[in-house]
Amino acid sequence: MVLLGPDGGVRVDLDRLDEAIRRAASGGTAADCRAALVLAGAELLPEDRYETWVAEAAGALETRLTAVRLALAEALERDHRTAEAVEVLRDLVARDPLDEPGLRALMRTLAESGRRREALAVYERLRDTLRRDTGADPDPQTRRLYRTLLADSVDPGERPADGRRGRLPAPATGLVGREREITEVRRLLGRGELLTLTGAGGCGKTRLALAVADRCGDGFRDGAWFVDLSSLTEPDLVPEAVAAVLGLRLPPSGRAREALLEQLGGRRTLLVLDNCEHLVDACADLVAQITARCPGVAVLATSREPLRSYGERTFRVPSLGLPDPRRLPPVGELARFASVRLFLDRAADAAPGFRLTARNAAAVAQICFRLDGMPLALELAAARVHLLAPDQIAERLDDALALLSRGSRHGATRQQTLLATLEWSHRLLDGEEQCLFRRLAVFAGGFSLAAAEDVCADGVPAGSVLDLLGRLADKSLVCVEPGPHESRYRLLETIRQYAAELLRGSGESTGVETRHRQFYLRLAEARDREPATGVAGATALELEADYGNLRAALRSFLRHRPESGLRLAVALRSFWPERGRLAEGRRWLDDALAAAPEPTPQRAKALMGRAVLAIRLGDGSPLEDIAAEIVGIQQRRPDRAALAYACYQQAILLWMRGAWARGRAALDRARALAQEAGEPSVLAAVAHLDCVRAACRGEGATARAACAESLRLLDDVTVATGPFFPVMTPGYVVEADGRGQVSVLFEETVLSGRTVGPARARGYVLTTLAWAARLEGDTDAATDAAESGADCFRALGDRHGESMALNVLGNIHRGTGGHDVARKHLEAALAMRRRLGDRREEGITLGCLGLLELATGDTGGAQATFETVLADFQEADDRPGATNSLLHLGLVARAAGDRDRARALFTRARSLEQVAGSVPAAGWVELMLADLLRQRGEEDAAAAAAARAEAQFTRLGDRRGLAALRRPVPPPTGQSGC
Repeated sequence: MVLLGPDGGVRVDLDRLDEAIRRAASGGTAADCRAALVLAGAELLPEDRYETWVAEAAGALETRLTAVRLALAEALERDHRTAEAVEVLRDLVARDPLDEPGLRALMRTLAESGRRREALAVYERLRDTLRRDTGADPDPQTRRLYRTLLADSVDPGERPADGRRGRLPAPATGLVGREREITEVRRLLGRGELLTLTGAGGCGKTRLALAVADRCGDGFRDGAWFVDLSSLTEPDLVPEAVAAVLGLRLPPSGRAREALLEQLGGRRTLLVLDNCEHLVDACADLVAQITARCPGVAVLATSREPLRSYGERTFRVPSLGLPDPRRLPPVGELARFASVRLFLDRAADAAPGFRLTARNAAAVAQICFRLDGMPLALELAAARVHLLAPDQIAERLDDALALLSRGSRHGATRQQTLLATLEWSHRLLDGEEQCLFRRLAVFAGGFSLAAAEDVCADGVPAGSVLDLLGRLADKSLVCVEPGPHESRYRLLETIRQYAAELLRGSGESTGVETRHRQFYLRLAEARDREPATGVAGATALELEADYGNLRAALRSFLRHRPESGLRLAVALRSFWPERGRLAEGRRWLDDALAAAPEPTPQRAKALMGRAVLAIRLGDGSPLEDIAAEIVGIQQRRPDRAALAYACYQQAILLWMRGAWARGRAALDRARALAQEAGEPSVLAAVAHLDCVRAACRGEGATARAACAESLRLLDDVTVATGPFFPVMTPGYVVEADGRGQVSVLFEETVLSGRTVGPARARGYVLTTLAWAARLEGDTDAATDAAESGADCFRALGDRHGESMALNVLGNIHRGTGGHDVARKHLEAALAMRRRLGDRREEGITLGCLGLLELATGDTGGAQATFETVLADFQEADDRPGATNSLLHLGLVARAAGDRDRARALFTRARSLEQVAGSVPAAGWVELMLADLLRQRGEEDAAAAAAARAEAQFTRLGDRRGLAALRRPVPPPTGQSGC
């Protein structure tokens, strides 16, 4: 490219590249080198690539870029970013496997980071390749470097003790992903004379300590010294072990500690005491004396529990950064997670050429996640890639201890395998600690103190569980996870699997599993969204924290006590749709219903929950059979009120399915049976369903009368009556703008899946009354009713109901042009629903905010909002939500004048006809499509869409829709309802 500057000069992009290369090659920083490589990313003169002079220039440029890559590796080495330097050099030699300067740099970098065997292997591969392809040997410089490395038989290598630098072992492999921890540990070490790194076995305490000591050693006149206590068994020999490393002589008279302290008194040194956990008291005593009498000596200790010595600071070494397997970033960004980088680095050691690809990325992320980012476990897993693909490794992690049973043959014996590391930790526990430790294996994921006390305290005083948990946490076998209201606890997965083996061998597993599943059944029923009386204050997020345990309890119940498994599934029937776990909830309910086929009232509850999940998944096919079975269960019993309620439920499901005539018949039967039984709760629910049905046909006066009847009947329902009132809304609103253009809007869930008692039922009827008043254009009455509903819920402390009422209020104000007030109510509803953890209702309110943006003319903002909502509904397999999001996107396209896109989206939204609960909106979608087609001049297609709309309105009995088809101008602004 040639650019003419304002002064007439010529500026060629190769000039910029030339300057960048010179800057990088003359001692530039890593950033300078990377900048030069970025500038060189484009191909040189691609239109003339086959010209001889271009090929020669490209070759010369590549030679210079090779020098830049070598300079980048050197800069990274200067910055102590060894792993990145190795990666750069590996990439360099991959471009030219016979580039001996690059290969020598790679060998040196590997050797200096303690990876001498890998450095030797690099040479041997080069030698074999050269002999095979050319019959020659590597050049003299490369052979000399190889001989130097070969002669260095120390493994791991040690720096010579020169009296100033001290002596630190070079780790067998480089440290990956600990830059932040190194910075924090150095900061803490600078603030005190004793710092202890704690954490579970295999978390990388030793490597982190060595990295810190390596960087801090020059700050101590007498250097940094490393004392490995792992093989020491006698506490009295700790001073001798320290003296031996430092080269100090101690008298044989028994004054070892005193003599050591005297000789350390004048030194300025950093002392690294590694693996103190089995000698914790002896180490604590010695360190206390050192900090008191040797002011120039700083101690950096590693231990699975704190030393508890005076002045001690502790730093718990965290797991490496983890990806979320459910929301993976692009492959190119996955390696920014330290756990992934470590796995890839060690996997490449085990299987040269191993790379992260689109095919193995998900499995690699799953491995890192399942192994909790624990470095030792990741390294052992990565060592298997020469035998197993990442997918196979991930599949075998349910038995991680068997999979990771072998480590490097050159590692220290105690650290050789994950199993040996865990056995070492277990032997350090006393009897009570061992008992609690193995029992904690029954928990899947995190658990609360109450759960541990209830499930694990058999034979152990309940009050001592907290103390024992604290002791296990101090020994890094239990993770403590602080929360806003309570702390929770967790065993890392590999540790849990080890504890589970101990539990199975103890003979206690049956009793512990029984207590575990009973505890979580009680928990789920206590937090059921439909308590026998009163108002449920629990949120889905509270159960989310224990969902791993609830799954385990369900699995156990279905094997041993299927009837209790059905009870637990019933208690979770609201949780699954609220958290977007639709397909999983359906599977659990199907399994529970199959395992417990007895025709009980509990089964009827489970069937209704199964119907709600089918509706969310867009599968209306089982609704009629479910409704018939619910009625069949109650027909076997003498309770006429229960049969009336079953017929009412049948009417709901038939209505949702679109079988309106049979739904009407079932509702009439329910009313007759309820009147015969004198059951006002069923009559109040029947009247409310009448209101919803009338609103869906646009019959405002009829809907208001039915709401008034439902409110009157609720006065006769006793306060002690259990949940009987399913939360339902009309769901959709039809509006027309000043030009007479009709829009159908999705504003709320039609059948939420929650059932409430009489106090909350009143609030829901009031919000439905607001929908009915809105149909007649009576916005004052609609606002009053919605505000009364919100007040009712607020007085009960019912956030679910209050959020719905606020959502209704926001939509009312949007429809009347009160956009600021609308936003205030909708944002309050959204915040409330997020706190509740109800993902579906959160998506619905977010969609209503999108409708508000559309009403204000912000089509770009509306489109972005609806696309976000669509993605969330699609992720949850929520077909109604996803289809209605397409409908809203069609409205945006129409408003933006993009008729082609609007037509495509409205055509896709026509599938609402098959979506349970959304059938009443289908006719209005056809009407909008017909108007759009007519504007495009597609008269035949418009006539066909109008005919389909007429058929839908006729089946529903929606006279307002039929009138809209026959009038040249649609209904006036303000007319609403679905």
